[in-house]
Amino acid sequence: MERAFVDTNILIYYFEKVDSIKFNQAYNLITNPKLQLVTSTQVLSEFASVFLRKKLATGLEVKTHIEKITAQFEVVGFTTNEILRAVDYNLRYQLSFYDSLIVTSAVNSECKTLYSEDMHHKLLVDKKLRIINPFK
Repeated sequence: MERAFVDTNILIYYFEKVDSIKFNQAYNLITNPKLQLVTSTQVLSEFASVFLRKKLATGLEVKTHIEKITAQFEVVGFTTNEILRAVDYNLRYQLSFYDSLIVTSAVNSECKTLYSEDMHHKLLVDKKLRIINPFK
C-alpha cells in the first residue's frame, strides 16, 4: 500500500462539496483503498481555520470533520529539526515556508506522493516525494 500525504485543499474540497468536479477528485483520492493516507496537525489546523473563517461549517461540524479525518488518516506533527529542514526546502525548491513544512512532514512520513493543488505540480523532492495536483 502506497503512503500518500494529503494537503489542506484536498480536504476542503472533500468536505465543502461546492465544486462537484473537485469534490469527485478529492473523494476518489480519499477513498482509494490502495493508499495509506497521511496528513499533519498543520493541515488540520489550516482546515479548521478555513472552515471557521469562511463560515463553511459550525464549530461542531468542523470538530466532526476532523474526527473523521483522524479516524482514516495517520496524523503527524513536526519537531524543531523538521522546521529547520523546511527552511532548507524553502530555499532549495522555492516553496513557501508553510508548504515546505508540509513537504517535510510528507518526506519524514515516507510518503511517495503529496497531493496538493497549491504546489509545483510534478516536482520531485529529494528523489523521494512527488507533488501531484490531482485536479490537473
